[in-house]
Amino acid sequence: MRFLSALGRYVRKWLVHAENRTFYGWQECQRRWILDQIHDRIALFCKEKSDMYMEKIASFTVDHNKLDRGIYTSRVDGDCYTFDLRMKKPNTGDVLATDAMHAIEHIGATWLRSSRFKDQIIYFGPMGCRTGFYLITRDLTGQPLVDLVIDAFRFIAAYEGEIPGASAKECGNYRDLSLEGAKQQAAEYLTAIEGYSAAWLDYDHE
Repeated sequence: MRFLSALGRYVRKWLVHAENRTFYGWQECQRRWILDQIHDRIALFCKEKSDMYMEKIASFTVDHNKLDRGIYTSRVDGDCYTFDLRMKKPNTGDVLATDAMHAIEHIGATWLRSSRFKDQIIYFGPMGCRTGFYLITRDLTGQPLVDLVIDAFRFIAAYEGEIPGASAKECGNYRDLSLEGAKQQAAEYLTAIEGYSAAWLDYDHE
């Protein structure tokens, strides 16, 4: 595609300078030349903007080779907190199965938005690397946050019944859900966070 785009630009420029301008007409050649200049300027502008916004995000600055299972503060934006609920030690080959992760999302999000802190829950969803979840809250951190996460995963580990939102009308991939997988993974995560202290929320805690 890049070759064809470059070839197209070359041909348009050649037409402007071609001796037989009468084939396209002088005005048409001018129009094409102007459009070509606009195209090049837009491409340069987009590249500059892309370079400007492609800064390394906070989660990529964390040394995942040293990261263990737990609860961590990923970033703080005013009164909004993003927490790293790390269920699996990174880069060990042990990741969450998509059906279990999906069920944890459905049950966990429903429980969190029904809890006493429901008005402070902004988002709960899985990491792309499938080693945990992100939880975003407003004005909720410290030990109350830690205790809330523990209670949420206790609920998931013991959950019986239908998975919330598990129909074609409610979910875009409703067949990829496993309650048993979710319960098993939640129980495993609890072995890492039961008794967790807010003093350990920092990635670099000792």
